[in-house]
Amino acid sequence: MSLDLTGIVSLDDTPPNAEQEISDDSQEIKLQKLQAEIDALKASTENTRNNTQLKKELAFKIFEFMIQFTTFIGVILGAYVAQHIFQNKSIPDNVLITLITTTFATVIGLMVIILKGLFGSKGS
Repeated sequence: MSLDLTGIVSLDDTPPNAEQEISDDSQEIKLQKLQAEIDALKASTENTRNNTQLKKELAFKIFEFMIQFTTFIGVILGAYVAQHIFQNKSIPDNVLITLITTTFATVIGLMVIILKGLFGSKGS
């Protein structure tokens, strides 16, 4: 009983073209992976750029709102003071303190809440 091994090809008998094709395919796969990483980085950069622009616009709008809100409260306060002056009445301190304190608390609270939502905090 003898074995005929003439039809079996060993790895040493692999033609050089097959090894070159495997090497070319490997390089092509590596290039595709690198291109995919580059595309992902470009998308991430574009996303960051868009977020930065949006944050700038929103920060400006928040600032404008705070100016308008404070101006509105100033007009109300001015009208209140003017009414008391024309009626020769003294202005109650507790009304002024309450109005000014709540205005500042509202503006600062709004600013903190919105800006933390936009820009995040260092802890998170």
